[in-house]
Amino acid sequence: MPADVTRPSDKAVVIATLTGHVTLEDMTEVYAQTLDLMRPGEDFVYRITDARQADSNFADMLKILMMRKEYGGATMPIYFEMDETYHHIDIHRQNRNRQMQV
Repeated sequence: MPADVTRPSDKAVVIATLTGHVTLEDMTEVYAQTLDLMRPGEDFVYRITDARQADSNFADMLKILMMRKEYGGATMPIYFEMDETYHHIDIHRQNRNRQMQV
């Protein structure tokens, strides 16, 4: 399979690294592995998909990612640095916590 799905830390972040030609079936497996890496009590995890080494073109990748909504949202902000990604996650959590307190 041209994907490696890992959870490198205790944070609710999963990283999927794609290589070669990626198909809809491959991405279905990525989504299933993401669900397997969720811990009990977690409502969600953030998945970072690194497609820099994938041979599929950008338009095909977007179609594949958007088709799999039954396994989670397809909101895809794009970041180029891990620090930027973690910063976005922290902001999202703060906003969610504020909404829960209201």
